[in-house]
Amino acid sequence: MKPILYLHVGVHKTGTTAIQKFLFDYADRLNEAGIFRPVTGALDNAVSWGHHELAWTLRDGDKSGLWRKARMEIAGKKAVVSSEEFCLIRGAHSYAPVRDAFDGWSIRPICYVQRQDQLLESIYNHHVKSLGETEDIQSFAKRLGRRLDYKQFIDTLEGVFGQGSVTVRVYGKREFDDLFDDFLLQLGVIGAGWNRPATAVNPGLSSDGVRLMLKANRALKDAPDALKRSRAQIMREQSAPAFAAYDILSADEREQLMKRFQADNDEIASRFLGRSRLFD
Repeated sequence: MKPILYLHVGVHKTGTTAIQKFLFDYADRLNEAGIFRPVTGALDNAVSWGHHELAWTLRDGDKSGLWRKARMEIAGKKAVVSSEEFCLIRGAHSYAPVRDAFDGWSIRPICYVQRQDQLLESIYNHHVKSLGETEDIQSFAKRLGRRLDYKQFIDTLEGVFGQGSVTVRVYGKREFDDLFDDFLLQLGVIGAGWNRPATAVNPGLSSDGVRLMLKANRALKDAPDALKRSRAQIMREQSAPAFAAYDILSADEREQLMKRFQADNDEIASRFLGRSRLFD
């Protein structure tokens, strides 16, 4: 049997930060259950627990040898590495350091996806909340490149790590009762009964919060102290729960966006989930 490396690749805004915090908090218990969570490449600070440095180093061919360092730490254990930043790495050649460092291993990417309209709104929400975005959502969407193209990304992963290597999961309350149990199940671990984070990790803004924050970003961009105070107040008063629905896109914009990806989404659903539609 080949040793297994699970590669949790995102995508963004599918509970990735919550999963990463969970893996960090329960590293010892996971190890007892047969899943090792390495520290190599993980930020492990007050707001981020993902292996983002392992993803970022793929941009330059891993000149620092971080993937080989991770391989040495993991030794022959079954392991999991998690970063939504992997979903920004779209060239097959960029994953060569992973394949080379873990030669002889079974590398199994796990990819959670959500409706493209919801992903666009969620990423936009984050940029307005945390990065001071001032443009409208349609202008913002033009800067996303291929991030909404799940098929291209999944095809790349399968091309690198082998047919049948990728697990695709749909992010949403209709798909699972508990995100952490669902993720653990993909690792071959029964997770029912494990404690859960007491508070939401990296919550977004409500729809009203997005509008208020966007207004503040635009009006106070040249007054950083006032903007900081306004942003803090909005975040306190307008946080949104997990799986929150937003109404940033119009009904027509939403329909047109989903039509654009319908055929590819249906193919993913058939190949990976054995059903005709990926999303309701």
